[in-house]
Amino acid sequence: MLRNRPEFPLTWLAAARLGCATVPVDVGYRSHDATHVLRHSGARAIVRAAAFAPLVEQVRPQTGLDVVLDARPASAGARRGSDGVHPETVANIQYTSGTTGPPKGCVLPHRYWTTLARNLVDCFPHLTSTDVLLTAQPFHYVDPQWNVAAGSCPAPASWSSTASIPRRSGPTSAATASRSSTA
Repeated sequence: MLRNRPEFPLTWLAAARLGCATVPVDVGYRSHDATHVLRHSGARAIVRAAAFAPLVEQVRPQTGLDVVLDARPASAGARRGSDGVHPETVANIQYTSGTTGPPKGCVLPHRYWTTLARNLVDCFPHLTSTDVLLTAQPFHYVDPQWNVAAGSCPAPASWSSTASIPRRSGPTSAATASRSSTA
């Protein structure tokens, strides 16, 4: 459970690299919906900001959570992840808002994200090195994850811009995503 901070997309990408599925959890959830999503998804570990420690500890006994990790900056000694992630390995279980019933999970494999990213660059909207993507929604929605996927797509050699994620966050956190053939 992370707010719109750089730790969210970095944790998501790191988990994907390790072959782990991510279940983005709405930071506005209270115990009922948080318990449902964590139990229904089969989540075994959670990365949380300190602000969500009380909620996570409250719902933990009703879920399968074995590991609780506090979000913090990566250490210099961080190790490289798995190179054996298969395209059909689950990358995300993206939950609906639950407007008409309990939130439902949509299973998204790695192939979904790589196909989406490539199509955002090659097809529609045909992103280029001059495009700037504004992510105004919380990262637990799928739209900001599309922007991260597009920004992580291998860049054509003709591109020379860079990617950046601002340190400020709030109700509307912006992320600039473009590509670099040298990054």
